[in-house]
Amino acid sequence: QRYSTVGAVDRAIVKKGFRIMVLLRLCPIIPFNALNYIGGITNIHLETFMYSLIGILPMQLLTVAMGATTGDFRWNGMIVTKNSNADNTH
Repeated sequence: QRYSTVGAVDRAIVKKGFRIMVLLRLCPIIPFNALNYIGGITNIHLETFMYSLIGILPMQLLTVAMGATTGDFRWNGMIVTKNSNADNTH
């Protein structure tokens, strides 16, 4: 076989597609575009691919939490908030 590795990946994704796709989506090193491409060229079922999108949630929740808590931060002893000027110190 010329592309035996691709065939092996395709068989593995058909057999355990949900588990593989969720674990790959949890890995921050692999870009989502590559995973979407893998899902498109393999024989994974559409429902399985869509359910595997739940793997995106942990990183998205972390990003939202970090964004929500960065409204107030300290910089050189000053507390800088979204609603205050930089010269206010507390």
